[in-house]
Amino acid sequence: MVNHCTFSNSRLHLPKIVWSYLPIALFLLAAPLAMMTTSPNASAQKLPEIGIDRSGLSMSGEAARQKAMEDIRALHATWFRDGPSSGSPAGVSNFVEEIRLAKQQNLRVLVNIVQMDEDYDISLVTHSHGWKAKKLSQINLDKFAHRLRHLLDALKAANLTIDAVEFGN
Repeated sequence: MVNHCTFSNSRLHLPKIVWSYLPIALFLLAAPLAMMTTSPNASAQKLPEIGIDRSGLSMSGEAARQKAMEDIRALHATWFRDGPSSGSPAGVSNFVEEIRLAKQQNLRVLVNIVQMDEDYDISLVTHSHGWKAKKLSQINLDKFAHRLRHLLDALKAANLTIDAVEFGN
């Protein structure tokens, strides 16, 4: 299948993947030009580091994860940000594989740790927009700590390192 762009009713229709990376690609093109035009010593300045957040990538298949990492690196990104999709054995395993792929592409990794449904003892209320109310004051800290320890142990066992951690969104 060939992805291509089309026009209808004066609107440009591009494949979804193009829209996903378009803002970063435009920034990557514009940032060096802006630096060169605003600074006489532009050639001596280091270009800014660019990172890409690809939330939920660990829920994708192996081929999709590999392709996404290659595409991210092709955009000259140096950082990758994502968090585990669950604390289940499969969720942790998929996330460890995602980090391995990022490291194979020489990307630095920022892991986002957020509260998950499994960190609570109560049923969570779903809002009208589809998100569940996850009050930090209601987290079972033992469950949260166990999930985090399990994730860090799995990364350590795989001999993988993370470069930065973000707690919350």
